[in-house]
Amino acid sequence: MSRRRVLSLTACGKVGEGSQGHSIKSETEARLITMSETNHWDWKSIIAAILLACYLGFAIWALFSPSDDPQRGMAIGFIILVVLILITLGLLLWRAIVRGRRWLVWTVFVIAVVPALLQTAEMIYVTFFRTPG
Repeated sequence: MSRRRVLSLTACGKVGEGSQGHSIKSETEARLITMSETNHWDWKSIIAAILLACYLGFAIWALFSPSDDPQRGMAIGFIILVVLILITLGLLLWRAIVRGRRWLVWTVFVIAVVPALLQTAEMIYVTFFRTPG
C-alpha cells in the first residue's frame, strides 16, 4: 500500500483494507504499515555503498596518476570501463533501495564484497601460511 493511500485513509478517518487484506483500524497502525513498507538503508546497502565508493576512488586515483608507460592508453581505457561499471553498480544500488528490490541489493552487495574478501583472504594466506624460501 502506498504512503499516499495510507495517509488519505487516516486523514479521512476511514477504516479500510490494506494491500495484504488486513484492516486498518487506527492512524498508529496505518503508520506502522507505512513504516514497514518504506525502504531504508540496511547494513548490506551501507557496506556495499562504502565499498563501491572506495573502489571508485581508487580507480579515479589510478586514472590520474602520472606515468610515462607506452601502454598508458590501454590502461586508461580499462580504468574508464571499470569506473563506468562501478558507477552503474552504485546507481543500481540506489535504485534498488528506492524501489525496495531486496534481491538487487543482495546482488550488488555480493558483487561489491567479493573482491574485498578475496584480497583479505590472500593477505591472510601470504602472511601466515606461505613458507619463505
